[in-house]
Amino acid sequence: MPELNGFQVLDTLPADAIPNFIFVTAYEQYALDAFAVEALDYLLKPFDAERLQATLARVRRRIGGPGERRPLLEAIRQLAESQRVIQASVDRLIAGTADGGAIEPIERLPIKADGRVSFVKVGDVDYFESAANYVNVHVGAQVFRVRERMSELATRLDPKQFARIHRATIVNIDRIREIQPWFSGDAVVILRDGKKLRLSRSYRNVLPV
Repeated sequence: MPELNGFQVLDTLPADAIPNFIFVTAYEQYALDAFAVEALDYLLKPFDAERLQATLARVRRRIGGPGERRPLLEAIRQLAESQRVIQASVDRLIAGTADGGAIEPIERLPIKADGRVSFVKVGDVDYFESAANYVNVHVGAQVFRVRERMSELATRLDPKQFARIHRATIVNIDRIREIQPWFSGDAVVILRDGKKLRLSRSYRNVLPV
């Protein structure tokens, strides 16, 4: 589209003449804007046949009837209730250790660099990000790297303070400013410093709001 982008095309149409539409793009930063103008979906290149079929099915449902306009918003409103149920299960698992004792969440995380070991307070961490066999620890503008798998780290964090929102991301709940709906059941978690993290639909029921 050399002359106009998708949003500009919509601006040229009368309000009563705007058809059902989806965005197909290689740029993920416009997803929230696309949601605001009521796009049916936001296909991010490259996408596979399964993702395309899911989008086409959504279009057919919309053309055939009114459909659900706010499924993700409804899901977000139910997060707090779902979290209470999941939290109770987590508490039981933590308490049910082999020796009958409770597992204490870690309070400090050792960081090895340049032959030295320093410690980061877990409560100061904004979020953890998986990087293969390592985990990137984001503390403000600083990023530390520890050799540990995300799945192992998740078992050592306080579930009342941290929530896994994606297979590659664990966020400090206290750092969350807001949650905004996205597409296909996902959402965007916005931290206090403006950082945006993806909330996968697979994990949306473990984050309190």
